[in-house]
Amino acid sequence: MEGDANQLQQCIINLIFNAIDAMPEGGSLYLEGGYDSGKNLAIIKVEDTGSGIQEEDIPHIFEPFFTTKDEGYGVGLGLSTVYGIIEHHKGTIKVESPPGKGAVFTIQLPV
Repeated sequence: MEGDANQLQQCIINLIFNAIDAMPEGGSLYLEGGYDSGKNLAIIKVEDTGSGIQEEDIPHIFEPFFTTKDEGYGVGLGLSTVYGIIEHHKGTIKVESPPGKGAVFTIQLPV
């Protein structure tokens, strides 16, 4: 896989920090890496057991300056940065967040 290791590392860090912020009372954070040989894709998943993302917010989470955090706790650039980096690397990112069950971010990158 070709790409900017520092940028890709920043994506993972941003997703981890968001997961931690989503679990102020504690919880579990899971990281998973894999390879889909049929599609020739590297797959990275970041999953948390936090409060999840409201359904009405999901279409907006990758927009610059969109945030659900209290004032002073983020400016809403973390996920938009992740989206931009992944798109620059010709990859995709999606989120699944069943109500009250945390969130799973899945990144797919061509190898």
